[in-house]
Amino acid sequence: MKRLMTSLGALLLASAGTLLAGSAPASATVCTTRGCGGIVRNNSSGLVRVSNNWCWGNKYVYYGNTLPCATTWSSTSYKSFFLLGHPDDTTNYYYYYDTDAFRVDARCKMTTWSGTHVIYDNSTSDTPMWVKINNDSDVTITLACW
Repeated sequence: MKRLMTSLGALLLASAGTLLAGSAPASATVCTTRGCGGIVRNNSSGLVRVSNNWCWGNKYVYYGNTLPCATTWSSTSYKSFFLLGHPDDTTNYYYYYDTDAFRVDARCKMTTWSGTHVIYDNSTSDTPMWVKINNDSDVTITLACW
């Protein structure tokens, strides 16, 4: 009985710590239900790189060809990235049910829709730009590179 009470006390403390500390960044969790995390929909005429991992909790843009924490090209593994075709969305790929980022290629602008139009301007850079999306985001790419 004493062991049970000790285990219950530890569980309650752990739960309280989680509630007080807030939720973890999108890349720290794995979800296994379609639509449980960030979604990217490609309605553009081009291909869009997406990643199911993000390296930082407080950084929203990263410049580089690949993310340091997602260097593997794969649609069938975690901590990776791949090209999302048209028309397609990340809810069709089990390992991307929680998509964490999309890439705007160098010398490109990308237009997205997530309740409002947003233009990501990377047209003056020679380096691709990765953009973090939140767990509850549903981002539609409408123009991939213009």
